[in-house]
Amino acid sequence: MLDPLISGMVVAGRYRLEHRLGTGAAGSLWQARDVVAGRPCSVRLADEGGLDLGVVRARFEAEARAAEALRSENVVNVLDHGEWMGMPFVVFEALEGEDLATRLRREERLDAASVHEIVCGVARALARAHELGIVHRDLKPENIFLVQTPGGTIPKVLDFGIAGGDGSAVNRATKCGPQVALPFYASPEHALGKPVDFRTDLWSLGAIAFHCLTGHPPFESTAHGELLARIASDDVPKLSDYLDDVPPALEAWRENALSKDPELRFQSAEELAEALGDALARATPTGFASPEWQGEAADENPSSRKATELLPPPPPPPPPPSPDDVEWLLGLPPRQSPPAAEVLSESPLSQQRDLLAPYAGTNTRRRRIRIAIGAFMGVLLAIGAVAVMRTTAQTDGLTAARLPEPGPAGAPVSAARRDPIPALPAPWP
Repeated sequence: MLDPLISGMVVAGRYRLEHRLGTGAAGSLWQARDVVAGRPCSVRLADEGGLDLGVVRARFEAEARAAEALRSENVVNVLDHGEWMGMPFVVFEALEGEDLATRLRREERLDAASVHEIVCGVARALARAHELGIVHRDLKPENIFLVQTPGGTIPKVLDFGIAGGDGSAVNRATKCGPQVALPFYASPEHALGKPVDFRTDLWSLGAIAFHCLTGHPPFESTAHGELLARIASDDVPKLSDYLDDVPPALEAWRENALSKDPELRFQSAEELAEALGDALARATPTGFASPEWQGEAADENPSSRKATELLPPPPPPPPPPSPDDVEWLLGLPPRQSPPAAEVLSESPLSQQRDLLAPYAGTNTRRRRIRIAIGAFMGVLLAIGAVAVMRTTAQTDGLTAARLPEPGPAGAPVSAARRDPIPALPAPWP
């Protein structure tokens, strides 16, 4: 066996290794190129020391047969398999991206939209497998490859190599490497070594979704036996044990997906994925999701507010006119206060001119109005004076007509009588 594998090696005289994509219990996964067909591909090799090559060889062959039968967009397509220099290998379609385990190590937990996308893709693969009576039995983040395409992420399920085994498959699946791989996503019946059916895959998918949302698998332990015991007997933790403000619909989904009793779980992969979508659609995204799902608060993100909320408040109505205002006395409409200059020039003097410019001509207008009022009042006074003079003249005429001609000097005149009296005779000589 070659140890270690390096870039540039050509496997079976055909597949040139380019760079390592990941490492799992069954060996390493490489991006490669088929030098005969002239196309990219991926190669998995059982290159880790201590592997039971007989088990790995049988597993690779089973995976090739399962992939050939499934033929699904969400199941990696197997192109070839065999053995090279004592190492079993299997050749897949080209995979551009990373497995889910790598992404979780980098991001810890995912936003709800990404979780739903991954669960739906894996559910489609499982639905196809379950239709054909194939049970994966070892579903985990390392076996879900996230292929990046221009249209988005396509989850592809790897490693159907133990599909169809009996209840002891949990040990075969997790102990084929030099170190024991902990079965964090094994179902309770699988952990107890009981016979399993397709619903063991549904538990595993629910446990993976739990890990994606919270950043933790449902049960954790550093000891293989203790972990299996906890999966089999301990209560499943709630999402709210790790997250704040978990919606009740999402917690109800967790209870069904991770029920200890297979009869109480979702009974198909489609049902599980659809229920998760419904729970997330009805959920209020507060606290339990990452920033991509939660978004900014409306009061902290002006772009999410309505346009009307971003407009400045309307100006206050003009104050009622004062009785001292000349315009109000004449019944003229009130003047509107001109808006303040938005941009001021650099010079303080020019700032004053700019601010006073809207009021240019205001004093001139006031003076004209006052002159007009003064002229009008002068005309009124003149007319009044003429009327008074005419009234006085008429009164004086009437009085003169009624009074007698004055007599000689010294003659007394009685002004008390209104009727004319004859003139007195001249005095004696």
